[in-house]
Amino acid sequence: MTNEPFQKLKCVGYWSTDSNALINTPDLLPDPADLASYVSSYVCPLEPDENKVMNYLGSGVTFVHWRGLSWCRICNNEFNGSKCLTDGTWIWPEGLSHYISEHSLQLPGEFVEHMKSNEWTIPISSISRPRNVSECYDFSFWLKWSRQAMVHKENP
Repeated sequence: MTNEPFQKLKCVGYWSTDSNALINTPDLLPDPADLASYVSSYVCPLEPDENKVMNYLGSGVTFVHWRGLSWCRICNNEFNGSKCLTDGTWIWPEGLSHYISEHSLQLPGEFVEHMKSNEWTIPISSISRPRNVSECYDFSFWLKWSRQAMVHKENP
């Protein structure tokens, strides 16, 4: 990790049962089953760039490595990662790619456009972070996007 100044990271792909107490996440995180298989003009369809998205997600820099494994909140796959990955702007759980490949979860267009603007390459090799990792996460975008996506799903 470098000693550069820290900027909060925009969260994407965190769910209602993800270690809320560990990183001070809000109680109102979405349920992935509510967002899975949801495609509309509100989200960014991943095709034809799905492979690029998956590679981008998998090549994120490890921001924090938790002591236990996460599991899929839809199919109960017990091996869904144990890290939070980042590109220096966004942060996501290691298992986010599982939700895309196995459950057709769509991502916010802003996040996919960010990947494209980085030419599908993680722009950093390390990142600074404060001692208290709970200070690093900005859930505001993810909470707003997932709530709006559900409104669009219920009222297309």
